[in-house]
Amino acid sequence: MSCLVRVSPGACTFEKVPLIGMETAAPTIDDVMSRVIVSHEWMGIRFREILERMPAEILLLMRGLTGVVISYDVRPSFYTSQTGAMYLDPDRMWLTEAERAVIDSDPDFRGEFAKKLDFIMLWRYVSGNTDIRAFNRDIDSVSIRTASLLFHELAHANDFFPPESLASIDRSLSVAVAARSRLSARLSNDLPLSSTVMRDLAQVSFNSNDVPASQQQAALTADDIAIEFPSDNANDYYNYSSQFEDLAMAFEEAMMFHSYGISRDVAITNAPNSNQCGDFLVSWGQRNRIGDSAVQARSLLAASLILPEQLAAIEDSLGNMPAPSQMTAGINWCDNINLSSNPTGLSTPGRAAATVELVRPYK
Repeated sequence: MSCLVRVSPGACTFEKVPLIGMETAAPTIDDVMSRVIVSHEWMGIRFREILERMPAEILLLMRGLTGVVISYDVRPSFYTSQTGAMYLDPDRMWLTEAERAVIDSDPDFRGEFAKKLDFIMLWRYVSGNTDIRAFNRDIDSVSIRTASLLFHELAHANDFFPPESLASIDRSLSVAVAARSRLSARLSNDLPLSSTVMRDLAQVSFNSNDVPASQQQAALTADDIAIEFPSDNANDYYNYSSQFEDLAMAFEEAMMFHSYGISRDVAITNAPNSNQCGDFLVSWGQRNRIGDSAVQARSLLAASLILPEQLAAIEDSLGNMPAPSQMTAGINWCDNINLSSNPTGLSTPGRAAATVELVRPYK
């Protein structure tokens, strides 16, 4: 497992560290925990506690992994086909200030990327009308917040090593040599995104600080993007950054609704020099974007490729999803939290997190 600690192409072979799914078709929590490396003991304890609260699908998705590294200095979380492992930032997992204190507080290096354009695309997961980041921090809320991260990174793992490929992989190969993206190519070929404008903007926003915004891109406003983005079938701006992220985003949102009944908001706003949600004015926004039939078709294709044994159940869940709810243009991100009827029947307003996340917690 030492080859997982440093991302070094060719260092990990399947003879040294086989994929979990090479050893069992139905991984248990113990199977997964035997592949976990942490920088601090509490991170391993917490990860087990989180897995104990996860839906069964999470363990099936672990089949495509060699291991999990959780460390104070990982930011952002990521999966790499160089080692076949996922590397997790523990910022979502802490419960005490002592635990929080050991986590690297350096900002995500991608934070500067967003400042090159005159719009922001925000997102959040909501239960009823409450942002899940506004829940009291306890093991249950921490588990739900970690679930979206795991669905995303495990989609990447299964993209390169889907279940049907595991029995035929040559164990003498290094992970990096055997890795071959299969599933995201299917999504891109069968149900491609069409907006070259959004694809080019995403390279500026997400992929490198060395990619400058053109004069035309820098001049685009939130109102311009409010016309461009909804006309295509992506469920998020991040889909456009690569075919790999397209698959992961389509799958992640579907699984959060299927597993928890949790909806996702996405909105196009201005780009203030702030992270206070009241400063972000919405030009366009939706809740449950994958309730749209064309957008949902892409999520269902992703689910059929990544988790075929659960497809029927996922189809049933998404078939009962509400239609997308529109946000009110000109109203700030905070005040656009009350979009759905309160499932408890209470008249209390929803709660938005006071700050926004300007970068994705993963890549």
